[in-house]
Amino acid sequence: DSFTQQTFYNFLAFSAKDCKRFVDDLFALCHHFINSNLSQMDYVRKMHKRILLSCKDDKFISIKDLIKSIAKDEKKKVIEALKLAGLKPTDKKDHLPKDKFTFEAFYKFYREMLGGRPELEKVFNDIKGTKRNYLTLDQTVEFLNKYQQFIFQR
Repeated sequence: DSFTQQTFYNFLAFSAKDCKRFVDDLFALCHHFINSNLSQMDYVRKMHKRILLSCKDDKFISIKDLIKSIAKDEKKKVIEALKLAGLKPTDKKDHLPKDKFTFEAFYKFYREMLGGRPELEKVFNDIKGTKRNYLTLDQTVEFLNKYQQFIFQR
């Protein structure tokens, strides 16, 4: 499965009451308030963990499976981002050792996949500081007022 593809399932119930109870229970599981407010970094960590857990081999990650889970249509971009992140395959079968696929290495790869824009990361680090991985409401408003106006005035 890919992070960009969605699958839909249809359920039938014998009564509206059963259907309502099923939907309420399902949404209670799916839409927990904590999961709705995760930071971007939490989602990147989940993506990394999912890739590690979906591997068929205990020692290697298949480049083919990595491409399939990240971006099926952009094989060249994934390969180039792996090279830029220092995650070159170790053999001709296109496998990466799992011990080299740390979160830090994956995050570097992830940033390369997004286009390698260090100036954006610098702006957010300047605003948020080093204490937390998110922007407060006031910091977000500051970003929108200060930096976005600067970009649109060019």
